[in-house]
Amino acid sequence: MNRVLTRESLRGMWAGPPVPWTGDDRFAEDAYRRDVAKCCAAGVPGVYTGGSTGEFYAMDLDEFELVTAATIEVCRESGTPVQIGCTSTYTGGAVRRARFAQRLGADAIQVALPFWFALSDDQVIGYFGALADACPDLPIVIYDRADRARRSFDGELCARIAERAPIVGIKVDTSVGDGPGKVRELSALMSVFVGETSLITYAPHGASGCYSSLVYMNPGLALRLHELCASGDYKQARPIHDDFDKLIGTGLTPFREQDYVDTTYDRLMGMVTGFLGPEYDRVRDPYPSTGPEHVRVLRAWMAEHTPALLRLD
Repeated sequence: MNRVLTRESLRGMWAGPPVPWTGDDRFAEDAYRRDVAKCCAAGVPGVYTGGSTGEFYAMDLDEFELVTAATIEVCRESGTPVQIGCTSTYTGGAVRRARFAQRLGADAIQVALPFWFALSDDQVIGYFGALADACPDLPIVIYDRADRARRSFDGELCARIAERAPIVGIKVDTSVGDGPGKVRELSALMSVFVGETSLITYAPHGASGCYSSLVYMNPGLALRLHELCASGDYKQARPIHDDFDKLIGTGLTPFREQDYVDTTYDRLMGMVTGFLGPEYDRVRDPYPSTGPEHVRVLRAWMAEHTPALLRLD
């Protein structure tokens, strides 16, 4: 594969699918391949693995390799770009994952900072430099999560990183500081991805896409939202945005109050519309899973409050 992703070509609603597990807690590879192929067939501009939704934090190296291989093979069949999340708690772990992803033909990797101890600027630059040294010319996307890494990225730090590593994008944390200003500053250096319900706010300031769970809940509407925001047609984008915002801000509240985590919500939304199969109802312990009754409850809420999101035409 190995297309060269650049800050100009990295854009759109990339799918970040979860990983399904069997009843005995093994990778349900057939279901995963089926649904990655559905994402590709829906026209997503790329597929991304290994974020919070993909439970990178609950996966051994051999499982990471199985998921990575399956993703790249399925995406290669349709010509869809693929980006592999290679986050680890230490540099060597991220490097090992990045080398494997590059060897199999990933178009880029995405990494968050090691999240047990906060890093200094020089340590951050050294971390990305080590990845660049291990995998020359492999594009890198930064996963910016201040709440977990206990620090964030600004334009000055990103400019210094870019002197050592081929950084092409950032999944930005807009909760820290001035969101519009941060997006403007970073978009002068790289492609900036934000949350789906933030796209309408930050597209005018340079945001170019999202790593999306909504795109495998309702790909037609998610892709349309990006298309409208990219063209500056915010009036037509607003009703789609408002439905997504209502779902995430209100419809998921009962589940949020039960301490479900990111991957649980994302699985649930995909199962509600039927885009994802029932194999996605399990997340790895100790985090709580949903079941068929939760799917019924959310589907009933959506039928009343956001019926357009249930239509996959």
